[in-house]
Amino acid sequence: MPYIYALSDGQTLTIKLCRRIEIANIDEISREIDRILTENTFASLVLDAAELEYISSVGLRKILEIRKRYENLRIINAPDPVYETFEITGFTEIIQVEKAYRNISIEGCPVIGKGACGTVYKLDDEQIVKVFVPGYDFDKILLERDNARKAFTHGIDTAIPFHIVRVGEDYGLIYEIINARTLKNLMEENRNQLPYYMDIYASYIRHMHETGYLKGEYPDLKIAWTRKIDDLEGIFTDTEKEAVKKAIMALPDRTTFVHGDINFGNLMIDDTKTVMIDMEDVKLGHPIYDLAFLYYMLKLMPGILPEDVYRSMIGFTPEEAEILWNSFADVYFDTHCENERAAVEEQIHPYGIIRLLDGVPACFLSFEAFEEETKARAAAFYEPAAMKYKKEFFDSLTVGWKPLEF
Repeated sequence: MPYIYALSDGQTLTIKLCRRIEIANIDEISREIDRILTENTFASLVLDAAELEYISSVGLRKILEIRKRYENLRIINAPDPVYETFEITGFTEIIQVEKAYRNISIEGCPVIGKGACGTVYKLDDEQIVKVFVPGYDFDKILLERDNARKAFTHGIDTAIPFHIVRVGEDYGLIYEIINARTLKNLMEENRNQLPYYMDIYASYIRHMHETGYLKGEYPDLKIAWTRKIDDLEGIFTDTEKEAVKKAIMALPDRTTFVHGDINFGNLMIDDTKTVMIDMEDVKLGHPIYDLAFLYYMLKLMPGILPEDVYRSMIGFTPEEAEILWNSFADVYFDTHCENERAAVEEQIHPYGIIRLLDGVPACFLSFEAFEEETKARAAAFYEPAAMKYKKEFFDSLTVGWKPLEF
């Protein structure tokens, strides 16, 4: 009897495949798999091919039969020869098939960046690895890799992604990069040079936003943003959601590359180049989505959080945030005085409020890292301020605001 067994965590059923699946044993294998499927309740199904060395056409037909019954079927840990069989026969186009990824160690590797999705380690002078948090959606890792490759080939400076690897039980993505550090770390260590670093940052973001694509090469920003609004719970009423989505859909059409998360920890700098990482949320649309995020982070958040909480979350004081925003605006928008910056801010402000409100769940999630007293104090400041901005936004709809001029 071929050795096939199953594991279940209550949600995912994983069936471990045997060494060979061929005409000589397909009847036994088929009966055993059918028994396992009948006896278990599950939301998603995984076939683990780590031990699989050979699969013939009868085995492929059995997998296709399973796929017709369970559309969320996924195959993992496929060795190179087996993966090649799935690829040649077209299975990789209809089933998510993951290769068997080599395992690497990060013991002794310095941390050069950390975010909500994972931690970046320096492997050597030419490579880094981004290790994703436990349980991170594998499809999003593939999306980040593929988006970064596409951005690089279109002339946007980004770290070149190489291989997906395993780091213990977690996944990692290896990038080529030389002696790089995050912009956030550099600015924190050189606070007297904030305008200098923001010049680098703003120039990079402006170049990124000047890069155009063909429609459809990345998801449409308006569609993605309105779906995000639809998915928010407890922030807007249904009527308010429709009003916010109408404001988003009124944005001028663009096929601009929009990163989606231009925080300072995602820009990495070395002696020769500046590159952006974390390409999972790339969209095509109006750059206001990125700009409103920066505006919210540097102009709105300092006024709605206790100073110590703001500095802990962002890394800078409210006074430094003002310097950062002014330096950014002067380079990105070519402003030269307070009045010119104010004219730009007036256009960004309503969309900055939307980014504030659609970021409320993420902000409260970040509060969980604080001690109970700090967490309570942060929430006490943040929630009423966010609701005040919400009222301001909907009040502005009754009189209208200036259309975007960029």
